[in-house]
Amino acid sequence: MAISADSYPTLDVELLNRAKAHIERIADRKIKGFLGTIDADGEYYDPVHKQNQSLSQHIIADYHGRFLIELVQNAHDAHSRERADGKIAVLLASDEGQSGTLYIANTGQPFLSKNVDALCEMGLSSKPPGEAVGNKGLGFRSVRHVTDVPQIFSRLVEGEGGVEFDGYCFTFARGTELDPLLPDARTRELARSDLPAFYIPRLLIAAEK
Repeated sequence: MAISADSYPTLDVELLNRAKAHIERIADRKIKGFLGTIDADGEYYDPVHKQNQSLSQHIIADYHGRFLIELVQNAHDAHSRERADGKIAVLLASDEGQSGTLYIANTGQPFLSKNVDALCEMGLSSKPPGEAVGNKGLGFRSVRHVTDVPQIFSRLVEGEGGVEFDGYCFTFARGTELDPLLPDARTRELARSDLPAFYIPRLLIAAEK
């Protein structure tokens, strides 16, 4: 369930709606692309998504034990090289959830639409080669070692204080959350088994005012 903007009374609803539209556009295009690989008999023309699912599993195995390093590296890369005052926070809230909740935060550049696009694709990074240590967009997937439901919360302005997230705030649809996006039982079955993790974005803060 999405968090309502009513919980964040000073958020810019227009900006939230813009983020919502972008995330819904990505999800819609990905679903249409997925359905385009399935024939009238419910069989694949080309099992590209099944191949990507397998590739995703190999990537997760390759990054075994590195999820925390990768998340801290991403937080580091969010700061421009010219800055010397960047901050990164790592907190394990052991009393939240079944096994605790890990928070990684930084005061660097906020998420842009291109960053959302990059997280939804394997190997599509918004970082130019040579600009940062990580530039393949793969390391984030290592969080599958600890969770299937990562959540991203972002601000609009770099380094700005406060407790409200007014930028891109999203997670990824999985399991039964995919069902309303698909037309029949067969495509739902294929989506649950073959769509890669972290593929269909889902907004966490919805503008409902």
